[in-house]
Amino acid sequence: TYTITYDLIASNPGSAYIRSIFVEANGQKYRHKTIQLNVLKTSKSTSKIFVQAETSKNEVYAGESIVVRYYVYTRNDVPVTGLDIKKFPKLDMFLKRFHQEQQGPQRVRFRGEMYLRRIMYTAQLYARDPGVYKIDPITMIVKYTNRSNSFGGFGLGLQFGNPMSTTVISQPLEINVLPLPTDRMPKNFSGLVGKHKAKLKVNKNRFIANEPIEFTLSIEGDGAMELYEAPALINNAAIEEFEKNSDLAINANFTALKKVSYTYLGRESVDLQKQSFEFSYFDPETKEFITIDLPIGDIKVAGGVTNRKKTSKLESSVKKDNILVENPSQQDSFVFKPLVKSLNTFLYTINEIFYSLLILLFVAIFLLFYKALKDRKPNEKSIYEDLASHGINFHHLHKIFRSENDYSLKANIRNANLSESTKEHLLEVVEQLQSQYRESGEQQKIKLGRKYLKEIKNIS
Repeated sequence: TYTITYDLIASNPGSAYIRSIFVEANGQKYRHKTIQLNVLKTSKSTSKIFVQAETSKNEVYAGESIVVRYYVYTRNDVPVTGLDIKKFPKLDMFLKRFHQEQQGPQRVRFRGEMYLRRIMYTAQLYARDPGVYKIDPITMIVKYTNRSNSFGGFGLGLQFGNPMSTTVISQPLEINVLPLPTDRMPKNFSGLVGKHKAKLKVNKNRFIANEPIEFTLSIEGDGAMELYEAPALINNAAIEEFEKNSDLAINANFTALKKVSYTYLGRESVDLQKQSFEFSYFDPETKEFITIDLPIGDIKVAGGVTNRKKTSKLESSVKKDNILVENPSQQDSFVFKPLVKSLNTFLYTINEIFYSLLILLFVAIFLLFYKALKDRKPNEKSIYEDLASHGINFHHLHKIFRSENDYSLKANIRNANLSESTKEHLLEVVEQLQSQYRESGEQQKIKLGRKYLKEIKNIS
């Protein structure tokens, strides 16, 4: 590691920039982002507690990633006991992702004084269009004591002294968003800005008709993957795109991985040679569009029969050289025929026989269902649907658990062909109904579970 320190003096107050920071090492060039400074006329006294937003970049291209972190700064002599976000930044002008960064307090020097810096909120932003955008402030409540002690240090803990609290608000920031150079934009531009990697996986290259042709496209990088719409990989009338699914995963390093799974079906015989897919993105560091060529290879489908309409000059049946030529549309139409033309001569096709048997099967099922419905007990529907909808009462119980012998209702339930758990539950229901009747003098209903209703219905 080489560290080089520069001392700089600003001649005038206002905004100052340190640009074009390049380093060449081992034959490679490295570029640092532009640093913006605010030069004051006089030194500004710092607060003991304040919050501020810090961005990874102040000038970006449309669609380029911006990381915004909101920090709370507290001086070493301020023991903090609590931190609460009162109002989150809206950031409505951006496509945004929220990140939960696990960072402890850091000792930093700010304007000549030592502070503890704690990260409170992290957002990754994307501006879709060029212009000047505002980074909204965050509002926080910081609780602390007015007396420090030996337990201060890093983090939050037990403090001694009078409890205090203050509300702090960060200053809004501005981000300048530049337009992309459209004059050099390729036709296959993906819309993604930043460093990216692309990979295409093909399961195989030879298929039979209607066999799934599967591809997996993986794109990983800094861009706004949420907005990326994966295009078609194959454009051929003989191969149909059947299904396309995508999955997005956000990485801890502020990149994202998008996987798109394609399923195609070859409907006709076709032989495609040396197929490929081009993926392009914009690199904001080099200010160039980068194109990656992803080879698909040869795609061969065998065994398919074309379903596309063919031009035919034969609009009706004609005879030529004693050969009958029929119009295909007439040949496929269904007409009623006699069962046999002559002995052992069957006129119906396999498809016509299948559909006829299917219709007969539906008719037979309908007749059986109708007969079963007609033979149902007249009171079956009303009793059990009433039980399911409204519940059970003494009238239902006596009607269902009746017997030729003069036994009590509880005895009939115990003798019924039910599981022990159902019997116990029904006996408890009888006790509840009796108790309710004694209290109110009215017949009540109690809901039964589906399991008990099914068993009761089966014993009748």
